[in-house]
Amino acid sequence: MSRYFLSYARGDAQFALRMADDLRAAGIDLWVDERDILPSQRWDRAVEAALRDCMAVVILLSPRSVASENVLDEVAFAMDHAKDVIPVLIEACDVPMRMNRLQRVDFTGDYQAALERCRSVLGQGQGKRTLDPDVLRRAAEQLAVYLGPLAGKLVEVDAMQASDAASLYRLLATHIIEPAKRRAFLQNAPGARLPTFDQPLLDAVTLEVTRVLGPISPHLVRQASREAADSAELYQRLAGHVADVKQRQQLLERLRAL
Repeated sequence: MSRYFLSYARGDAQFALRMADDLRAAGIDLWVDERDILPSQRWDRAVEAALRDCMAVVILLSPRSVASENVLDEVAFAMDHAKDVIPVLIEACDVPMRMNRLQRVDFTGDYQAALERCRSVLGQGQGKRTLDPDVLRRAAEQLAVYLGPLAGKLVEVDAMQASDAASLYRLLATHIIEPAKRRAFLQNAPGARLPTFDQPLLDAVTLEVTRVLGPISPHLVRQASREAADSAELYQRLAGHVADVKQRQQLLERLRAL
């Protein structure tokens, strides 16, 4: 299933294919008849199937498209089936009444600026509905360990803004206050991996920690570097081994200055 169906008049094909190729290159899942109908397929059946399966319809507005029965049929089908319609104005025209109040992307000026605006609009909508339900279920179960029954609602809300599973987990992690628990949750994210700290930084960190904690410091730095999500957490973990409050704060200040 494609996220978006591109509806356009034959007379606008050159512009339509250019825009479609640019959007697809930017990661937008867009169905285009000229690109996606196989030689063995019947055009009318392929179009109907794509319309039924798509999330929303992107319509190119021009004097030719608003006069096209095929285009108007495609838009009417989308609206009748409660699908979103995203108008893209490529040439001044009399916009049909059913679309007149819909906010549209204006391509009559700067092409690149309009393309970025269109990519942003479609990307937001695409991100809302492309997350695998199993990912959402697992995320809710894993978050519930730390936040209880509230987890399900948080997943539902954050999934509306996440573009993929990794970004969903990053959003959800912000609700967990304790760093150790937040890191434990993030380790469950699909494709999660620990950061790699530069060796020169680790050498400098080891030197500073050794001044306070002595020979055990290299071992502590190696262990903390395998567990810390970022440099801030690395420094906090190491400073946590210092019992004296004043010395701990001084060590943190020196580490943060590296």
